Order: sequence, then structure tokens, then C-alpha cells
Amino acid sequence: MLDVPVERSRIQHWYGENAPHYDELTAANEAVPKARALELLDRQPGERYLEVAIGTGVTFAEVVASSGIEGAHGVDLAAGMMDVARARLREQGVEHAPFSLADATALPFPDGSFDVVFNSYMLDLIPTEEIPVVLAEFRRVLRADGRLILVNLTEGEGSDTEFSAGWKQAYERDPEALGACRPVVVEPMARELGFEGLEREYFGHGASWPTEILTGCSP
Repeated sequence: MLDVPVERSRIQHWYGENAPHYDELTAANEAVPKARALELLDRQPGERYLEVAIGTGVTFAEVVASSGIEGAHGVDLAAGMMDVARARLREQGVEHAPFSLADATALPFPDGSFDVVFNSYMLDLIPTEEIPVVLAEFRRVLRADGRLILVNLTEGEGSDTEFSAGWKQAYERDPEALGACRPVVVEPMARELGFEGLEREYFGHGASWPTEILTGCSP
């Protein structure tokens, strides 16, 4: 697994600066896995829901539209992203978005605060040594048997292996040009941290970037 040679402050700046047009860069390549992840999420009204790295709020808006704002909260490292997400929610009639500026390595919530944690396309830009730290935070803020849904850029399979090889070569030349994202395989780390019932689905083959959806629950 490649590591991330970009400082957190640079990543924060890149995502804040690109927030206004970020969906133009990514939405088409993330839509299919995210739609499947929302099916697996199946959030029920009132469930305490945390989305880490809300980005422009596309997924968060869909979740609250289908299951309500009560009990939902979102965090992101980039203030610019949250500005776009707030505007999106205002269009849905949500004037006071329940968002917090926060680092995923130190979530500002007590233990067991949530029934479900959702995170998409973030762990692939976290330094390798910090991924277990972030996963441990997810486990900490989940209640016992709380659900975890992760969506990550991952190693290409089958016909996607050549795409992944090219991505990694481009990443080694200029990681910021790719938003500091590189392929990751998170299941072994999640298993090591004690998450149970882990299941992994792979998406790609022209329908999306090579992507893994990993679901499980806290012990």
C-alpha cells in the first residue's frame, strides 16, 4: 500500500479550495458504489447517524431526506466542504445543519454515541499508520453492535488492475493532483481492531473507480 506524502494541512487546503467544483471531479465515478452503500446503510428514522468526511454533503443529504435529520451528525476536516454541504441542506429546508469541523483521528463525541458510522472515500487519503487510529475512533463512538459502512478507493481487480497501476504511477509523481488518494484495502485492519461480521464488495469495471465497500459492526 502506498503511503501519503502530503501534509494534513495541504490536504485540508486542497479539499477546501476544490469544494465548489468537487462534485464535477468525482461524482460520476463514485455514484454507483455510494448508491449501494446507502442501500446497505438502510438508516432508520431516529437512528444516531454519524457521517465522517461529509464532503459536499451529497450522501448526507440523501440520508436525511429518506430518514430524517433527527439523530444525524456530520463532520469534515475542510470548512469549504461543509459550506457547500450546508448550502445543499438549505435547499432541502434544513437551516441548521448538524455539522462539526473535526479530525477523524480525534472525533469530538463520547463513547457509544452512534448507532451507525458511515465514511466514504476518506481512508484512501489517510497516512497508512493513521488508518487504524481512525478505525479505532469509529469503533469508540459506535455503540455495541453499531454498524460501520466504509467506501474506499481500492486495488483494481480483473480488468481494473491496469487502471490501478496507472493511478499509482500518477500518484507517485504528483499525489496532490489525485487529491492525495491512493488504493487501500482496509478489511485486515478493521478485523485486527475487532470489528465483526465484516463483508466486502468490490465495484469498478467501468461503472466506477475501483472501490471497496466494507460493512461490519462493533463488538
